[in-house]
Amino acid sequence: MQTELAHIYTDVVELTAQTAKLGACFVCDGCYGELGSVSAGPGAIPDIVDFTEIICFGMAGDGSQFCFDFRGARSAPSVILWDDDYWRKISSSFDDFLLLFS
Repeated sequence: MQTELAHIYTDVVELTAQTAKLGACFVCDGCYGELGSVSAGPGAIPDIVDFTEIICFGMAGDGSQFCFDFRGARSAPSVILWDDDYWRKISSSFDDFLLLFS
């Protein structure tokens, strides 16, 4: 992976605030959030406009968000990253995510 984990949010207040920002920043605007708009980049997933099952837990060195994605499995979320212009699934679990940095 060509990024670094610069900051991990460690308290409920910060987790909640950073997650709330997602819903305010990533809104349908005629380009982002349109049906069928999926990047061809590695691990690309469709634009997210409903963040009720997403929790932002950290930030990369470039300011990109690392998030848990509970939409597929409530007990075992995948990890996704905002990668410049698209959301990208980078691991199927948090354990696999940590291995990317070893």
